[in-house]
Amino acid sequence: MSKIALFVGGGGFFRSFISRFKKNSKIDKKMIFLLLIVSLCVCSKAEVTDVQIPEIWKDKVERGDALYSKDQSGGLMPEVGNGYLASVVTSDTIYVAGMFSGDARGLYGDVSHRARIPSYHVVPTLNQSQGFGRVLDMENACFERLTSLENVTLFERWYAPLQEKHLLVHEMHFTSLTDDDSITVELILQETKESDDLNVTRVDIGVMNGTQRVPETPDKYTIISYARSTSIPTNVTLKPRESLQISLLTAIAIKSEPNDPEPIDVVRALIDKYEHTNTTETLFIGHRDMWNRRSEYGRIEVAGDLNLATAVNASLYYLRSSIRKDNFFGMSPGGLASDGYHGHTFWVRTIQNYSLSLLTRFIRSGPRDVDVSSYASS
Repeated sequence: MSKIALFVGGGGFFRSFISRFKKNSKIDKKMIFLLLIVSLCVCSKAEVTDVQIPEIWKDKVERGDALYSKDQSGGLMPEVGNGYLASVVTSDTIYVAGMFSGDARGLYGDVSHRARIPSYHVVPTLNQSQGFGRVLDMENACFERLTSLENVTLFERWYAPLQEKHLLVHEMHFTSLTDDDSITVELILQETKESDDLNVTRVDIGVMNGTQRVPETPDKYTIISYARSTSIPTNVTLKPRESLQISLLTAIAIKSEPNDPEPIDVVRALIDKYEHTNTTETLFIGHRDMWNRRSEYGRIEVAGDLNLATAVNASLYYLRSSIRKDNFFGMSPGGLASDGYHGHTFWVRTIQNYSLSLLTRFIRSGPRDVDVSSYASS
């Protein structure tokens, strides 16, 4: 028998919402609670016993706090987000909450939709093996990949810092496996195509500024600035057994209200703070700690069913990646990393989300065990 424990703590309440789970789940939207329980129960089983999972991830996978794949690429890639911005890992697109392009009434030109912001990637030129794999760490809200290069191990991490809502981070950790010679790894900067949704100009190296191409209402433009790391190396050289890290930053800010700070000042300050002051090592620690504190205000724990536990955690991860309390935008179908339904919010979805909030809000006397066996068999 599987049991679910719902926790509400610290005077707050669990404000998560229901959304899709991208790992082969089937979703019934008739009832919110049944949506959470039934859809997650029918998820395809995540086979973890027949795969050699790296030790750095094994414990999380076996607790249901991470999704692991031994493949380095292919299939659906996960999303990382912090409620202000979000992106599908390694895609060519980043979205920001509240940044739309197109006529809101649909009377002229394109209908209003999320404005695509172009991303960039840095990749090594050395041949990659199919060893190690990749993991979506739902406990710490990041995506990680471990790759074997020629005499080098490459560990990568993508995340959107919860404490720095304007940032998207890609860490690359290189470790030499040789005892004798130095190794040089060549890196390639891959910039994606320009966005058809934006009218921007380059104001500095890696810094763009402008507006959406078509405002939602006449003459009411949203100012946007985005910047990338300016000191991206073309290669890294490792001494025998040496480890080296580089952090690749993307900063994005918009100004939709008169009192909002100037976006170009925001992104320049962030790039300067974290790229030139060597403080990126503490950035992930702060993000991890803030994300973990979210679960203290409300969470769902599953005992006796690893597949259900993993599916619940994955659903809550995707939902929480699309919302934050200091950014007042409703969540659209598919979440912030998607342009599904043009990124629009619907009243039906809002009512559904509020139903789950009510479900957990009134559980104030500590953990409650809920027998879900009847739901799982229905």
